[in-house]
Amino acid sequence: MTGAVSGYFYSAGMRGKHVVWTAATLQRYLADPREFIPGTTMTFAGIKDRQDMKNLLAYLRQATR
Repeated sequence: MTGAVSGYFYSAGMRGKHVVWTAATLQRYLADPREFIPGTTMTFAGIKDRQDMKNLLAYLRQATR
């Protein structure tokens, strides 16, 4: 869930979103963090290239097994 790890500072937007991370929500967030979580202080502009997104999600699926 967003903003749920203790001991880490989260922006108000991240703390208030209450998203459970799934492949679908992560993809929406990584495509455009500021649109998906208004109020986030994330400076990352997002992943625009479809193949880059597919590669990242495939890597994360493999890495979390």
